[in-house]
Amino acid sequence: MTFQMNKLAQAIAKVYGKIIAVIGGKGGSLKSTTTQNLGVALTAQGHKVMIIDFDPQKTNYLWWVLRDKNFIKQQAKLAEKLAELKKQKEETGKVFNPLMARNIAKQAAEYNKMRSLKVIAMNPANIDWKEVEALKSEYDYIICDTSGHLEFIGTTKDLIKKSDMVLVPFNNSIDDFNVRLDVKETIKSCGEIKAKVYSLVIDMNEKQNAKGIAQKLLANVADTMPIAPVKLYKRSSWLDVKYSGWGVIEGKKDKVATKQFLDFADFVTSELNIAKAA
Repeated sequence: MTFQMNKLAQAIAKVYGKIIAVIGGKGGSLKSTTTQNLGVALTAQGHKVMIIDFDPQKTNYLWWVLRDKNFIKQQAKLAEKLAELKKQKEETGKVFNPLMARNIAKQAAEYNKMRSLKVIAMNPANIDWKEVEALKSEYDYIICDTSGHLEFIGTTKDLIKKSDMVLVPFNNSIDDFNVRLDVKETIKSCGEIKAKVYSLVIDMNEKQNAKGIAQKLLANVADTMPIAPVKLYKRSSWLDVKYSGWGVIEGKKDKVATKQFLDFADFVTSELNIAKAA
């Protein structure tokens, strides 16, 4: 009975998508990189994801434009290979490499799934919230990336009030922890909100994470911004793929980073009660 109730709750929760706000108090907090990789990880799990770029720099949108161009190129190459196999079958009556044909079909399906991740840019000075709300009927997750310096504070506060989850990425550095007070006050000024609010601590490496430095520094704001129980280490692979329009898990070279972002996506889905797609 409990299992059936949980499945029912997940089905009801998925009728309307969830809004996730990603907020930073300064530039360089890896806010946009976090947004992109969370979007990719959720898409890989079978969810429909929309990223809305509220940042005037349009970092996420420009990343997605490059991403889409790369998908077009990759899909064109697959189409050429499929055309060759089709011609081969027409001329000989058989496909000489059925394994290749299956792999191409599998790769094409994966490209179609990952290309379903969409990014749009909105002017933070003039947000149509009805348009944002309407997306909840089409997407499982709407991830909203804000400007890097708490600009357009009115828009940020409106977003916080409408969100189901608020993520506040921090580098594990003194500078980042100092600006957390501004973020904390911004969230506090919104009054009672429905969103689950989490600090997302990005450590420079595994040793820094093991020492728990960030947890100690953030202990005094745990009541307002509890720390998300996920490990994220700032790794070179993040940037290696970012400027090609990909996410870390699509690079398929950094197993540690891939696992961390998939675990991060698992945490988000469990908190917001949306099950992985079958």
